[in-house]
Amino acid sequence: MVYRIDSATAVASAPTPPDAGTEKFFTNGNPGGGVPATILDDWWFNMMQEEVRNVVVDAGITPDKDDNTQLLAAIDAKIAAAGGFSPFGYLAGLTLSNNGSDAANDIDIAAGVARSAQNTYDLSLAATLTKRLDAAWAVGTGNGGIFTGSKANSTCYHVFLIRKDADGTIDAGFDTSITAANKPVGYTAYRRLGSIFTDGSGNIRPFQQVGDYFCFKSAVRDVWDAAQNVALVTRTLTVPLGKFTEVDVWGYWSASNQNDGGLLIIPTFSTDTDSATFDSVYPNLSIRNNETDNTMYSGLRTRVVADASGQVKTGVVITAASDRSLRVVTHGYWDHR
Repeated sequence: MVYRIDSATAVASAPTPPDAGTEKFFTNGNPGGGVPATILDDWWFNMMQEEVRNVVVDAGITPDKDDNTQLLAAIDAKIAAAGGFSPFGYLAGLTLSNNGSDAANDIDIAAGVARSAQNTYDLSLAATLTKRLDAAWAVGTGNGGIFTGSKANSTCYHVFLIRKDADGTIDAGFDTSITAANKPVGYTAYRRLGSIFTDGSGNIRPFQQVGDYFCFKSAVRDVWDAAQNVALVTRTLTVPLGKFTEVDVWGYWSASNQNDGGLLIIPTFSTDTDSATFDSVYPNLSIRNNETDNTMYSGLRTRVVADASGQVKTGVVITAASDRSLRVVTHGYWDHR
């Protein structure tokens, strides 16, 4: 039905079909009741032939008289070209973890599927894939994964699943760009799976992923014994860069000669300012403490939104104090990828 009829009685050009009438159904007829059988006209056979043929030709397949699988091949090709049917933003599986053999340098990506960031393809990983942060990107599991440059100390790297344009094979790698700007040539579709961080020695910080929550196995001391008073100060946390992120933080502030105050950890986009009056800021305080021994301690664990630079603002509400000291520790973050 894909290859046009080539019998001796066939014609070179399709006959003009008659004007459309009322749509009906075939019948075998009933001679005893005077109902004739349906006569199959040339235009109907031509219509069926061309409808099927058009699917095959549009898929880039040349009609072959001896191949009865061409319609199926064309449908399969169309589905593949459509890139799957997952909704935009879909992600299942693909959990990240430190590699068991070389946790300081390698990342394992579990099997799963995700819709590409461009909403063009389903990126499906059938088995765990391991990529190395300490080697330039190369195809395949166990090989290098860094898209550009070399592994750096105290750096955020985003982890991407990528799809090869030529054959649809799936790989992965690391980039400091949140849009995978440095991914290999010939790979267009991608999906960000999460982020990893190196410490001051260049080792990947150990972490545990539970859904969208990424928890550092050893909390990161992002601010430690820093000066802090009423004026808000911008602080940088260890969270994914290039996006807003909800952070799981612990804060601690102490001051001598102080018996009334509170600690503030807020987003950089917050309109709260330094505490001209205690009552005006108090509703937005992360915590408030009162002490009677002239030594003030404020401690809390809270959730706060860090900006695309990984920054928040800290401040305190005080009457009078000296020897002020602030600590902010990042436990983890929620990464809605």
